[in-house]
Amino acid sequence: VEIKRMPLYTPCELPNGAKITGMRANHDENACPQHLLIEKNSKSIFYGCDGAWLLNTTYYHLNRRKLDLAVLDCTMGDYDGDYRIGEHNSMQMLRVMLPSLKTVEIIDDHTKVYFSHLAPSLHAPHKETEKIANQMGASVAYDGLELEI
Repeated sequence: VEIKRMPLYTPCELPNGAKITGMRANHDENACPQHLLIEKNSKSIFYGCDGAWLLNTTYYHLNRRKLDLAVLDCTMGDYDGDYRIGEHNSMQMLRVMLPSLKTVEIIDDHTKVYFSHLAPSLHAPHKETEKIANQMGASVAYDGLELEI
């Protein structure tokens, strides 16, 4: 096995025809944080866990690129005032982010949006958290989830 770091904002092509692009994530730089854009057969998935908000370089890379699936960090629950704001999203932050992503056409009403990377101790029970996410046009990921896009 040969391990190589993915160059940021440069698509890496896989043998199956998929392209993966690593983009900077807002998290501790020592962990080499990256969000991922996965593209294949005109479908695109953004996997954006372990990072708060979107850094400007990542935002501009995604700008006007229609996503079919967006998986977003939602470590913190539906409350204000958490010290993790510099590395993780809360429900409140996603309430601001999702309409903004629609405004710039990164997501639309057909994009499947899932919140993931939830800290169980910082959220209400799953059914209640799912209800809150649904009010924002999103769903909550869970173990064993399978999606078709």
